[in-house]
Amino acid sequence: RNIFYVRVLREENTVEAGNNADNIIYTETMKDAVRLLNDDRFIHKNVLMTTGSKNIPEYVHIKDFKDRLYLRLLPMMESAIQAGIMPAHLIGMQGPFSQELNEAVIRQFNIGVLVTKESGNNGGYEEKISATLNTGTDCIVIRRPLENGGKNLSEIIAYLEENIDSQC
Repeated sequence: RNIFYVRVLREENTVEAGNNADNIIYTETMKDAVRLLNDDRFIHKNVLMTTGSKNIPEYVHIKDFKDRLYLRLLPMMESAIQAGIMPAHLIGMQGPFSQELNEAVIRQFNIGVLVTKESGNNGGYEEKISATLNTGTDCIVIRRPLENGGKNLSEIIAYLEENIDSQC
């Protein structure tokens, strides 16, 4: 038997409000987002990072990160503490989160700008965008890299149905 694999691509985002909203800015990389957070427009605002722990080494380049940066990440926080982020600024939770919970976190920590990745519906992207729109919070969205060499979920299902039926 031949065994092969096919990469399943994430679903496209269904939220398009960001294209018309002044408070949503798109960037290509985390480094671009950090540069933006150090600009005059954002320098005095608290920041909520919802991009995960992989980028923690880049967060320390945000001016005054110890005072104004809040991370919402999985409850494994050693790397954040080692980077110098204050434990009181860590929000350990397992997502995805509802729009209402995103809004509550924004209000609780006086967040002025939320940073997220263009993660798709399963990553809670729509709820984050809606929360920033409802609260008037700025949002920096790191675009998803272009994906090649895969199929979307409906293409995979059609392929499996076609091939499973022929082998039964």
